[in-house]
Amino acid sequence: MIQMQKLGIIGGIGPEATMNYYSAIIKRYQERIATDKVDGYVGAAANNLLKAGCDF
Repeated sequence: MIQMQKLGIIGGIGPEATMNYYSAIIKRYQERIATDKVDGYVGAAANNLLKAGCDF
């Protein structure tokens, strides 16, 4: 499993700035690791949410 680090984020000045900020973070993250690792991580996270009883 991928060793994940925690990142604290404070949003931008408004919704558009925050969206651009998150998009840049996601883009750089995807450039650093292989897509299959991201897919595996997202799938595992989704399964954890289901096990926790989340409806959506």
